[in-house]
Amino acid sequence: MNNRLSKPALRDIKLDGPFWGYYRQLLKNEVADYQLDAADGKAPGYQGAEFIRNYRLAAGLEEGEHKGLVFCDSDVSKIMEFVAYVIEANGGDAHLEKRLDDFIEIAAKAQMDDGYCITYFINTDISKRWTNMLECHELYSAGHLIEAAVAYFNATGKRNYLDIAVKFADHIDSVIGLEEGKMRGYCNHPEIELALVKLYHATNDRKYLNLAKYFIDQRGTEPYYYAEEWERGDKISYFYHDEMKKPLRKNDSGILTHLPVREQLTAEGHAVRAVYLYAGMADVAAETGDDELFESCRTLYDNITKKRQFISGGVGSTYQNEAFLADYFLPNDCYCETCAAIGFMLFAHRMFGVEKDSKYMDSFERTLYNNGLSGMSQDGRHYFYVNSMETSPAQWAQDGRKSHLGYNRDSWQGCGCCPPNVARFIASVGQYVYSFGAADSEIYVNLYAENKTSIDLNGNSVKIAQNTNYPWDEHVKIVLNPAKEEEFSVKLRMPAWCKNPEVKLNGVKYAGLKVKGYMDIKRAWKKDDEIEIIFPMPVELYSAHPSISDNINKLAVMRGPVLYCAEETDNGKELHRLLIDKNTQFENVPDKTGRFMNLIARGYKIETSNYGDDLYSADEPYIYDDQRIVLVPFYTWNNRGEGEMRVWLSKKL
Repeated sequence: MNNRLSKPALRDIKLDGPFWGYYRQLLKNEVADYQLDAADGKAPGYQGAEFIRNYRLAAGLEEGEHKGLVFCDSDVSKIMEFVAYVIEANGGDAHLEKRLDDFIEIAAKAQMDDGYCITYFINTDISKRWTNMLECHELYSAGHLIEAAVAYFNATGKRNYLDIAVKFADHIDSVIGLEEGKMRGYCNHPEIELALVKLYHATNDRKYLNLAKYFIDQRGTEPYYYAEEWERGDKISYFYHDEMKKPLRKNDSGILTHLPVREQLTAEGHAVRAVYLYAGMADVAAETGDDELFESCRTLYDNITKKRQFISGGVGSTYQNEAFLADYFLPNDCYCETCAAIGFMLFAHRMFGVEKDSKYMDSFERTLYNNGLSGMSQDGRHYFYVNSMETSPAQWAQDGRKSHLGYNRDSWQGCGCCPPNVARFIASVGQYVYSFGAADSEIYVNLYAENKTSIDLNGNSVKIAQNTNYPWDEHVKIVLNPAKEEEFSVKLRMPAWCKNPEVKLNGVKYAGLKVKGYMDIKRAWKKDDEIEIIFPMPVELYSAHPSISDNINKLAVMRGPVLYCAEETDNGKELHRLLIDKNTQFENVPDKTGRFMNLIARGYKIETSNYGDDLYSADEPYIYDDQRIVLVPFYTWNNRGEGEMRVWLSKKL
C-alpha cells in the first residue's frame, strides 16, 4: 500500500470529442448555472427548499423560517463541488467563480465562532446540535462541505472556502472522539471519512486523517452509541419532524453499525451509506498501512460485485431503506439509486489505486457508462433518483408498492442528493482516465476517451493525446511525447468485456505481458511514439446467474461496456412479449443526434390474436412473429417521454 497510485489534476486533462467533450460543454454552459439557481430556489420547475437562503438566514442577512430537510446543506455543498470541478476542468470561469465566491462569503458569515456550520440548527435551536447523530446527518453535511472546499481550493488556489472547512473540522475534532469530555459518536450516514482524508491531503495536517480513522474504528462498537444517545435525548425524530415510534435500541445493519467494520463480511443496509463507508475505509487503510482494514474492503467489494450488483453496475435492491439485500436478490424493479452508483465508483477507484488490478476499473467503467450516466438526462436538467431495470408506468401507477420507482426524470427532487451528485461526478471524470506511480515509473491508462493531458513522472513531463470515439468506436490511438527520452511503463487496461484486443506500437503488432488486466509496455519512450488499440465490439448476450430468480431464461444486450434496453417509444407496449435468442442478428445504427449508437435486433414478439378470451390455457397458444426490435443505450432511456422500458428480454426457447 506504500505505492498507492496518484491521479492527475483536472486542470491537467482536457476531455474532448463527441462523447466526453459534449458533457464537458453541457455542464459548463447549461448545468452549472441551473444547479446554482436550483440551490437558491430559482430553477424552473424546482421542487424543494431554498437552500442558499438557509445560509443567508444563518448569516443574519435575512429573516424567516428554515426550509428543507435537516441535511439540505449537503446538497448545496455538492453543487459547489460540482461547479468547482467545472471551473478547474475548463481552465477557469470568472462568472462561475464569482457565483461561488458570493456564496462562500455568506457561508463564512453563517459559520459560528467555534466553527460549527450546519444551518438547520443555527436557524432553529443551536442547543440541539450534536444531540441526534442518528438522524441529523451533521457529519454527513460537514463531509460534503469539506469536499466542496477542497475542490474549490484545488480549482482556484483560494483558501476562502477551505478556511471554513478547516474551522469546521477543527470544531468536530474538539467535540467528538475518545478523549475525556468528548462524545464517542459517528454519523449514521458515512461520508465524512473520505472527506477528511481529502482535507488531510489539502492541508498535510494528520489530525484529519486520525479523525477519519476514529470514525471508521468506532463504528459498530459497544456500548452502542445511538442507544445511549436516544436515552439521554428528547426522543424526537428530526428527519420526519414527528415522534419516533420505534427508537433504535440495538446495533442496526441498515446503517452499518451491526458490527465493527473489520468484522463486516457482506454489504448490508442503505447502499449509499455502505459504499461511502467502504470508500472511506479504503482511503484510511491505504494512508495508514492497515492491511486488516484493507482486507475487509476486499471482502466487501467481492461480495458486491459477485453477488449483490446489477448488470448496470447499480447497487441497492429495494426501496426499503434503499438497501442491499441477500445474495442474488436482484429484482428488476430495483432501486439502484444514482448516488449509490457514484459511491461504488469512488470505492472501486480507491481499491484500484492500491491493488493496481483492472477488475476494479472494469467495474468502474461498467457503472459509469450505465447506472452512472443514466442519472442525468441528455439536456443535463432532469434527473433520476431510481434506476430500475424495467418500468411499466401504466401498471406501477396503480401499485403502491412501486410508487417510489421512477419512470420520468425530475427537474429536481425533494431530497436533492442525486442531481448534484451525478453532475459533480461527470464533471470530475477526467481525473480517473489515467493513474501514475512515481516510485515504479508507470502510467496506467484506465479509461479510453478523447483527451489531452500532461503527467509529471519523476520530473519528466509526459504529454499524452488520446484520439477515439469510444465507447462506440473500436479504435483508440494514443500518442506520447515525453520531455526527454526515458524508460517507463505505459499500462493499457484490456477490458474484461473484450475477448481479442489488438495492440500496435508504432505500427507494429505488440504482444506484451498482461499483468492484472493491464498490458505493460515498458521501454524508453520518445517523441511521437504511437500506440494503436482495436477493441472488437460485437454485441454480446448476457445471462444472469441462475440464483437470480427474476432473469431465468432472459438475456441482456451489451456492446462493449454499454448496456442496452428496449423502450416503448420504439417498440410499442408490453415489452415483456419481445424475445431474442443466440441467433438474433444486430445492426449498429447511429442515433439521429450522432452522440450514441442504437441497435436494431431481428427478434420476435409473442402475438395474442389466437389466444381468445381465456386468461389461461393448457395448450401451447403462442405464435412468434418476426419483430424488428430497437434497443437504445440504457443511460439514454426516458429522454423522449414516458413509457415502458426493459433491460432483460425473454429468450426464445
